[in-house]
Amino acid sequence: HYATLGLARTVSDADIKRRYQSLLLKYHPDKRQQRQVNPGTAAATVAAASPWQEDEAPRADGAETRVRPDEEDAEWFWLRLQEAWQALRDPASRATYDAALTNRIILQDRPINATLDLDEMEWNEAQGLYSQECRCGGEFTISEDELGDGCDTVSCSMCSLGVRIVYEEVSVD
Repeated sequence: HYATLGLARTVSDADIKRRYQSLLLKYHPDKRQQRQVNPGTAAATVAAASPWQEDEAPRADGAETRVRPDEEDAEWFWLRLQEAWQALRDPASRATYDAALTNRIILQDRPINATLDLDEMEWNEAQGLYSQECRCGGEFTISEDELGDGCDTVSCSMCSLGVRIVYEEVSVD
């Protein structure tokens, strides 16, 4: 969820709220509809820009802003933004999310039995998950948020097999 907001885990609650509000104002569905109603205006030109290519200065922590391939799907971004806000909006829910994320990162230290290429995994857009069947009949799954938060190992849902997910990050100039 931090990756969706384009923030590091170490930012303050106030920074999360400010970032969410700025993205909310920029990508709210009513704003998109308003831009579509007035084609040819400056606002319509702004609407054509990708929600993933921010026109802001580089982040202070040096992390890269991620660029999604389906830039035209503003509705998808809007839903991801709402999910991120639900998880990070107050100290209690953020602590719960951070604890789960920390546990996930700790699991990175377990033995790795194989590697899986992300490009070979199936993408389930409705669930926002990549998945691959295990040899035991179970499944390896990883979400885009988990990848964005630095997690790259998963365990099978049925056996103890652990795999590392490998992928090449694409940077857009």
